[in-house]
Amino acid sequence: MDLIDEGKFTKYLFYAVGEICLLVIGILIALQFNNNNQERQNRQIELQYYQTMKAQFEKDKVMLEEEIQDARERKEAHLVGSQIIQSNDHMRIDELGKYVLRLINYGDFRRKSSVLYVVKTFWTKSLHI
Repeated sequence: MDLIDEGKFTKYLFYAVGEICLLVIGILIALQFNNNNQERQNRQIELQYYQTMKAQFEKDKVMLEEEIQDARERKEAHLVGSQIIQSNDHMRIDELGKYVLRLINYGDFRRKSSVLYVVKTFWTKSLHI
């Protein structure tokens, strides 16, 4: 009763509301800092994924170019081997064997890395697809 009579209750109520507002503002600022930090970390992870994918694509490109060149060489071996067979030239049987051996070894491009799979899996899980 003394607090109400002296007008101190109103001052105390304003003080309490002010403290609560300051506390809420502080929490909101802390949450904003946390969100900004999380976004920065996500951008760093995303950049790492992009850099890794770029490096993998460059390696895959080199490997595919080698496979293309190898396929061209096998095609040429096939054409020459076919010509030898069609000419029925028994004197070139050893040469034909060389071309046949070349045709046995064929290329089969296999990606050696899996970062694309990891990224696909990550995004699929994060989007709940």
